[in-house]
Amino acid sequence: MKESEDIDFTKKRVIEAEWLYKNIAGFIDAIGILILYLISFVAKISFFLPLADFYKVLYIFALFIVYRLVTILIMDRTIGMYLLGMAFLKEDQTALNTKEKLCAAVMVYIHDIDCYATKKHTIF
Repeated sequence: MKESEDIDFTKKRVIEAEWLYKNIAGFIDAIGILILYLISFVAKISFFLPLADFYKVLYIFALFIVYRLVTILIMDRTIGMYLLGMAFLKEDQTALNTKEKLCAAVMVYIHDIDCYATKKHTIF
């Protein structure tokens, strides 16, 4: 099982992230997706050609799912979570397996998966 290089899950205890930081991380990710959508709209680049012309909301949702899938599979967390020092972990603070990462990418949190703070929050 691959663990992130910058977080040593075995040596330090992490605490569950507060709901405010979870929402801020989601907001950062949503802003990134909207910027990507605006760039694709202005440049007339469409990653899903049939969806972009008729179902713009579905297109944004599909971009969001692909973004979460790629970032969670590669980095074990989204960019918003990375910026706020959070990671997806199980309750026993072990890394997720591939099946759990796929479920987390579509926002289905199974078993005891949650966001955990891996560094002290100093924003607020």
